[in-house]
Amino acid sequence: METKLFFLGEDLGMGANKMFSAPGGLQVLSQVATNGTQHLSSAVGLRQRQRPLEIQTEHGSFYIGEGAHDYGRPVENLDFDRLTGAPEMRVLLYGSLTRYQQQYGPIKAPVGMMVGLPLQMMSGDTAHEYATRFANG
Repeated sequence: METKLFFLGEDLGMGANKMFSAPGGLQVLSQVATNGTQHLSSAVGLRQRQRPLEIQTEHGSFYIGEGAHDYGRPVENLDFDRLTGAPEMRVLLYGSLTRYQQQYGPIKAPVGMMVGLPLQMMSGDTAHEYATRFANG
């Protein structure tokens, strides 16, 4: 019995997490914040926004996407190490998969993913280290 895969491409960009498959694509702004008491969107003069998606993991509760930094303490980790399994990248993946399914419907098959990484991670002296850490992340 052959198992069909749902093929999904992902680009873990510094500005947005992008996903694409046969049904279509989407972008989720790469904003992540820990769940806190900060709610800047209610300040005078700012328009009301839809509350960002909240994701809970073993590492805590996080907001992701547009407006996340208005609802919690921003997580601003821009080095390549974040791409090897940092908690904020995991919640961004989980949130992006959630948004993808909200837009295109449930994924009903095992997912086969192709993940795009920066060229700097795959070349030079640190390439083997990053590849090993990413594979085990």
